[in-house]
Amino acid sequence: MNKIKVHCLGPEGTYGHEVVMKVFLNADEIVFHDSNSEILFALEEDEDPLSFGIVPIENSTKGLVTEIVNDFWLPKVDSGFSYLEVVGEFCNPVRHVLAKNNNRKKIKRIFSHPQALGQCAENIKLLEVELGVKIELIATKSTAGSIDKIERPGDAAICSEFAANLRGINIVKRNFNDKDNNQTLFHVLTKGNSDFGLKTHTAILFTLKDEPAALIRALNCISDYGANMHMIHSIPVGIPGKYAFYIEYDENTDSNNGKGIISNLGHSTEDLIIIGSFIKLSEREVLQ
Repeated sequence: MNKIKVHCLGPEGTYGHEVVMKVFLNADEIVFHDSNSEILFALEEDEDPLSFGIVPIENSTKGLVTEIVNDFWLPKVDSGFSYLEVVGEFCNPVRHVLAKNNNRKKIKRIFSHPQALGQCAENIKLLEVELGVKIELIATKSTAGSIDKIERPGDAAICSEFAANLRGINIVKRNFNDKDNNQTLFHVLTKGNSDFGLKTHTAILFTLKDEPAALIRALNCISDYGANMHMIHSIPVGIPGKYAFYIEYDENTDSNNGKGIISNLGHSTEDLIIIGSFIKLSEREVLQ
């Protein structure tokens, strides 16, 4: 029997790790990586038939995860081919907590990923007023890794409740992020197994010729078949005035409409890559 292996962002306790635990009930092995793009490159090289990758693609407050698109997908647009495909998308709520090694309220330094520090900026200001101190903010590579930086009694970390519980650290304040509706969309990718049931959405990336109405023609290829776009982002490609466009819409490339969309996009875009057709996932829906 083949074992399920999942690649995700490390260290233990990241939001990517949390998504693995929510989506994959029986993962036999979890491999942690230092960056999200590294996850995808490692998955490409993985020979195991049931290997998967979990990477974030969009945050509701910070937008597209450009590391994934710029470092991995954009270089593949010219060839129009990748060994990997997105087969699932999972929406995970981002609920930061403030955690420290003891229950003392005296906090002088807070460690966390820059994005988390930004998502908690207003609550950090309120905490400074409450404690009557100026708190030093120190950026780390991940929210989970920020826990490891705690050295002094006045040190605290912004992380997930999952990470705090996993590492046995006290939670001082829950729901520490400024916006209650903060969430991140994660992609589930694979190279060798895409039998996830009915696929309802598609992710694509394309570039356009520098000419009038080029983007309108491309978007009409989708709307003409009644498909609804759920996400669109423009990405600079390093040439002045030149952009790539990342789009998700609710149609499967294997359906008649889906085939029509891709066929027309092939004539209306300069370079096009199908990142994958996928299913919107809930917890425990992937592999049980």
